[in-house]
Amino acid sequence: MFFCIIIFIFFSQSSYSLSKKEVRTFSNSKVWNNLLYIENDKSLVTSDRFFLSSSQKRNPLIELEKTIISFREDLKNEDGHDYSCVFTARAYVLYQKWPHEFPLKNCKQYNEWKERLDAGNVFLVYSSVYPNNPASMFGHTFFRVDRNTKGSGQSEKAILGYSLAFQARTSNEDNPFIYTFKGLFGGYPAFLDIKPHYIDLGVYNNLESRDIWEYPLAFSENEKELFLRLMWEMSLTTSFDYYFFNKNCSTFLLKALAIIRPDLAFESLEDIFVVPQETLKEVVKKFSVGDMSFRPSIKRKISKQYLSLSREQKENFSMSLLNLEDINKNNDVEVLNVLVDYWKLKNYKEKLALNHTEKKLMFNTFLQRSKLKSQNKEFHYDHFIDKVRPDLGHHLSRVSTRFGEGESRVSYRYGFHDFFDSPIGYDSSSYIRFLDAEVSLNKNYIDMTVADILSLQDYLWHLPQFSWRGQLNFSKRDEDKKGSLNALGGVSHLMQSSQIFALVGTSLLRDEKMNLIIPIANLGYKYEFSDGYMIVLDYIYSSEKTNRNYKLELKKTLKDINYLITVKEKHLSSFVSIGAELYF
Repeated sequence: MFFCIIIFIFFSQSSYSLSKKEVRTFSNSKVWNNLLYIENDKSLVTSDRFFLSSSQKRNPLIELEKTIISFREDLKNEDGHDYSCVFTARAYVLYQKWPHEFPLKNCKQYNEWKERLDAGNVFLVYSSVYPNNPASMFGHTFFRVDRNTKGSGQSEKAILGYSLAFQARTSNEDNPFIYTFKGLFGGYPAFLDIKPHYIDLGVYNNLESRDIWEYPLAFSENEKELFLRLMWEMSLTTSFDYYFFNKNCSTFLLKALAIIRPDLAFESLEDIFVVPQETLKEVVKKFSVGDMSFRPSIKRKISKQYLSLSREQKENFSMSLLNLEDINKNNDVEVLNVLVDYWKLKNYKEKLALNHTEKKLMFNTFLQRSKLKSQNKEFHYDHFIDKVRPDLGHHLSRVSTRFGEGESRVSYRYGFHDFFDSPIGYDSSSYIRFLDAEVSLNKNYIDMTVADILSLQDYLWHLPQFSWRGQLNFSKRDEDKKGSLNALGGVSHLMQSSQIFALVGTSLLRDEKMNLIIPIANLGYKYEFSDGYMIVLDYIYSSEKTNRNYKLELKKTLKDINYLITVKEKHLSSFVSIGAELYF
């Protein structure tokens, strides 16, 4: 009998023990390396609490060996918690790989957190650009989980759910220069931030007037469990260095999805700049299922409601905006609805610091609307959604050719989206062009735009917001070399099929002979025809003749290729041409 027991124990241990070869092979696997955020043989994680191995011996094999020992021997961290209940994603991955060696433990804190989260479906959320902040002009992506048992409808489940975002932890004391410098060069740490989704809606939808787009992710039950365990693990252990251009919110979001599905490769991670809208397209293609949903910004809602008012209602709106007596006798639900949203937006913009008169006007508006039982009029955004949903936009880079008047030109632009591009997949508030070079094939001419940022805010009488533009250009024509730095501000107005802007500012010109600071003016106009044709003008006037520049194009706009006719003047050289653009 004793002999039989010994044999049983021997074979049991032989069946369930791991060989060094198995451990070494798994440590080199994509699954394990993704879990450690290995990139170029080094982990992106900067926090010591993420690692079980010493700082001098951090590599995938040693970290795996330390993890196996910690899990098998039920070792605890400095807070007295089992490592297997802190590193819940690692525990789940090892359980899936070797279920008999690493059975899942009943982790009280994780289970309580998971129960409070009450996670239903998982979504990828894209918040559109925030034109007032250059660091947010590429948009923002994050996860959202709705509530499984709370809320009677999808909208309530979303509002009551949670946002899970990779955010840079900035300081309110940093001025814009320090903020930009730290953001560009990794001066901020990035953490996983988990908070109620209604907080993000308040910030993005209302305070910053950004549209919200949501795409459901097709997770299996196993993938969802790993996702939740990963979010728990990251919230306890993980931080990164944050770089606005290539180690940002979308970078770490894709790294998390690569842990969920290690067989996937995300090409946008290989770009010089990791652009949220580009990463969105990849995730939608590889993970999304079901219908996309759209939540308009409060400013978009105000504009939509206001434009639907009659002339008399608009006069009513203007009087009720300034006079308590007019508010208290106002029984027009449509007008009051616009006023309610107007005061919401203004209160956000003023950071809850309205003056005494404004607070009284806002309070009376809300009170008057609450007395009327009529339901709000429902507005639809189908045409807008079909045109600008971000997953339909053109690709990041562009090459183009132009031929005419005895001259041929080719250009390459690394990114991203300018005033002349196809509007499909983009709204009309933000245009960013960088690393854009144009070369003449038969003349000694080259023009290089390092960066061109154009922020256009629709100027409404009761919601005045200003537009601005910044440009850095270099050019060489024959032996003349010149650089210019332009800074402009002004107004813009968006109509149903057209957009116009007028800006004024200064230009710093530098060539081999002198430096000049001169006044400049910039006029832009765009009209979109219903059949996909578009005419665009961008004209810059300055007192320095050689710095005047206009570009007029008539083009047929598609998603990834455009055909165009250009009439162009640069440095007093006219150029009429035909050509094509290809996005890739």
